[in-house]
Amino acid sequence: MYRIFSAPEAATVYIAKQALENHGIESIVQNDGLQQAAGDLAPINAWAELWILDESRLTEASAVLRDAFENRGEDENSLGAWQCESCGEKLPPSFDVCWKCGDNRPEPITGTIS
Repeated sequence: MYRIFSAPEAATVYIAKQALENHGIESIVQNDGLQQAAGDLAPINAWAELWILDESRLTEASAVLRDAFENRGEDENSLGAWQCESCGEKLPPSFDVCWKCGDNRPEPITGTIS
């Protein structure tokens, strides 16, 4: 196993886990909820962590996360991009959950114009 990602918010780690699972890379989350019981731990030591099970896929997993979080894989102006109503973060169309605050993508407005 190899720790590939950590974040102060567990929701962000679960978004990363989903990105890996979408590419067939098995992973587990550890320290989820540890911040509430951290006590004397330094805050960074209580962050939720994402571990991949197959270290031979480390390079691929790193690229998936880099694309998901750093490069975002999409132009902000591309069709389907959306902005989180809770925190204002701009997200690519492939995400249904905001990676910054964990809020869900709003449901599209459907109906007919009369």
